[in-house]
Amino acid sequence: MPGLLLPQLPDLQATLPPIFAQSQHNTANHRKNTLPNGKGMKLTGEKALNDAFSAMVDKILEVKRGVVQADRVVKFTASPIAFLSEKGFEAKDKSVRHRCVQPVALMISSLGELDEDVFMTLREALLERARGKEPAVRVQAVVALSKIMAGETDEDVADGEQSVQDVMLDVVRHDPSAYVLLNFEWSEVRRAALLNTPASPTTLPDLLSRTRDTDTTVRRLVYTAVLPTLPNPKVMSIARREPAIRNGLGDREESVRRAAGKMVASWVENQVLLEFLRTADVVSSKVDEDALLSIFVTRPELLDAAELDDAFWSSISPEKAFLARVFVHHCLSMKDTGRLESSLPVVTALAFRIQSTYNKLLDITLGQESLIAQGKEPDPTQEAAKDDQAFMLSELCKLAVNLDYADEIGRRKMISLGDYSRAGSEEASEISRGSRRSRGRSRSRDRKVTKKSAEEEEMELERAAFIDMRCLELCAAMLGRVNSNLHENSAFQGLLPELIVPAIRSKDPALREQGLTCIGLCSLIDKGTAKESFGLFMNQVQTAAEDTKCKALKAIFDMVMVHGTDFFVSNEENRTNDFLLWVLGDESPDVQAVACEGIAKLMRSGMISDETILQSLVLMYLSPETSDNQALRQCLSYFFPVYCYSSSLNQRKIQHIFVPVMEALTQVHQDLEEDQEMISPSQIGMQLVDWTEPKKVVEVNDVKADHSIHIDVAIELLKYLLNATDKDERKTICQLLSKLHLPEHADDDKVKSLGLLIWGFKTRRPVKDTASRNALVRFQSAINKKYSEQLAGMDEAAYRELKSLKELFDDVFSLVPDDDEEEEATPKPKARAARGKDARSSLASEVDEEDEAEEAASVGDEVDDEDEVDSILGDDDE
Repeated sequence: MPGLLLPQLPDLQATLPPIFAQSQHNTANHRKNTLPNGKGMKLTGEKALNDAFSAMVDKILEVKRGVVQADRVVKFTASPIAFLSEKGFEAKDKSVRHRCVQPVALMISSLGELDEDVFMTLREALLERARGKEPAVRVQAVVALSKIMAGETDEDVADGEQSVQDVMLDVVRHDPSAYVLLNFEWSEVRRAALLNTPASPTTLPDLLSRTRDTDTTVRRLVYTAVLPTLPNPKVMSIARREPAIRNGLGDREESVRRAAGKMVASWVENQVLLEFLRTADVVSSKVDEDALLSIFVTRPELLDAAELDDAFWSSISPEKAFLARVFVHHCLSMKDTGRLESSLPVVTALAFRIQSTYNKLLDITLGQESLIAQGKEPDPTQEAAKDDQAFMLSELCKLAVNLDYADEIGRRKMISLGDYSRAGSEEASEISRGSRRSRGRSRSRDRKVTKKSAEEEEMELERAAFIDMRCLELCAAMLGRVNSNLHENSAFQGLLPELIVPAIRSKDPALREQGLTCIGLCSLIDKGTAKESFGLFMNQVQTAAEDTKCKALKAIFDMVMVHGTDFFVSNEENRTNDFLLWVLGDESPDVQAVACEGIAKLMRSGMISDETILQSLVLMYLSPETSDNQALRQCLSYFFPVYCYSSSLNQRKIQHIFVPVMEALTQVHQDLEEDQEMISPSQIGMQLVDWTEPKKVVEVNDVKADHSIHIDVAIELLKYLLNATDKDERKTICQLLSKLHLPEHADDDKVKSLGLLIWGFKTRRPVKDTASRNALVRFQSAINKKYSEQLAGMDEAAYRELKSLKELFDDVFSLVPDDDEEEEATPKPKARAARGKDARSSLASEVDEEDEAEEAASVGDEVDDEDEVDSILGDDDE
């Protein structure tokens, strides 16, 4: 092999091994041990060199992955090798396959042009390995395939065969691999495919899908290694760009959010924020606000670049209105009053700007309505202009909330703007009343006149409905931004009787729903209105269609959150829990999701604490009946960890329902139909154990976590286990016991209750199968070790004398021993003799024996010696 610095050929066997030995220690000596082949060099002794070289390579082929020294040797050999024979790709040994594909992946980029036959052979072999079983081999195959992907043509792909790009994208989306070692770093197959697939219009959808990957590093790499390779954000359509921004900035991991924020900030060129916003769609976007706030945080210097001076306010656009509103919001959150005062306009100027914008919106709207009245299609450009004006009006109104209203002239001008919606309401009502009077008069005319008149009246009614809807939308926007009492604000006088109530009574479903929205907002700022309208919402929940029912239910939950649960009190009886359980039982998945979200908010705030409702939420979350209700599952998957880890009191409530939930869901799992999917009882138990884990509670204001919760869980599980008969059910409970957290110090009665219950198993209900016995051995060993002093000398007589445990002792003692199980659980005579233990020894005398069992079984391994297991759980003759 040319390029190696070697002496005479007879010395090859002595020279090559030291070079390979040096290469495995570090990579610094690789360069001095290899040299480019000089021009005109005559090659001699090639066969001898190849034989010696192959002998060295053979020594690392069977080295398992993860050995750094072998990786270094492979990297060394890849530099002078032109290509590796494809025969090793099919080796039965996975280590050999890995070590054969690895050098190909390292050297393939430097091979230049390949012979057609060699290219096709290599391509087919790599495609086969990319679909193999071993993740380590698939990683190397993916890296190698990425190098030949650009050279693939349509002629290379047979009919019905996937191209290299298709295979790479399939790996990006669907490869299930865990972490593997790649180039001395732990990596993943999906991660390797993501990094080695170039971003292009055809690959972007698949690459962007990894913003929702289960692996944190894969999600982060999308923002640090994939999207930054694009020349500019315009390469992505807005429809693709917005989900990527939303997923990144809303990711649960801080590292991903930070990477997404840096990527978005890099899109702002020359510190011109308005140009960046023009590339987006601020009018209809749901993520541009988060993106702009992230830019302000990531690049604070852009706050200085966003000058909201007189030139800025001289003309307004959707981007300017949006920038000003988000800029003010950020300054308020940062309490930057100096920057805020220098940027906000005076109240009078903004009031005139709002009025001008509203007038333009009204002119465009009336013009479009005129076209419709003439039987023409609306002008698309005017429709876009109307959306822009409506958006600017909304942003300016939001901005007006934060102005200084010490200016009396500006304050009066701004208040007068609030009368527009009332004036519009009166106009619509007058049109509607006039149309109804006209329709009454038309009945006495002849048919031709009646027909013409009916068409005109229909158009007038449609125009009135449109004005009513627009007024309701403006009213809802205004009500959502005020906190003052409804009856004490003159701007709100007449809204209910003249606009909102007629809308609720309307036969038009859209008007009725918008009216319900408005009265719901009124109820939030005025308790009197809430009491008056509560019956209306309750009626809608019981009788309305699904969409209206959901809106009414949301309004009810909002009112309860703001004003309390007094609405449900009747004749000194609080019917809150009855109502909540009733709505949870609704057949509509959407109603169930809304109910779960509302109840979760009430429970998280402490307004309701009923354990029956909490149990219903847990059952709904884990039930197969809600497997398709993603809104419900997503809400509860966020709620339960927050609820449980925020307070030991909440964990205590979960502990109280632990066994009932396990019992109910175990029965559901046993009765499961073939087409239903559900997690196993063991997984359900582990979820409940996790929610009650005391070490995960966030300690606030020096309030310590209650570390005795799992002791109580253990007592309840052991009681449940005493009466359980199903083998799988008993096995699940036994395995859960070893997962519980045992505090260093525990209440004496609770510790002795555990000891008494374990004694009950030995004498009354010895477990039968090996896995259950092993799990129970580990739990008993942990109990005896941790609480040896409290359990010292405890036997049947000692337990019988404890007055505090009399009821528990009677329950255990009343159980009839299971002869069959006890007989099988009795240790063999040989083991009994070898141990020399008295069958009637107490728990305390068995501590040393159990310590030996625990030492014999390492962490995470089961105890295989059934004699030792039997000696602990079944060595009794009572």
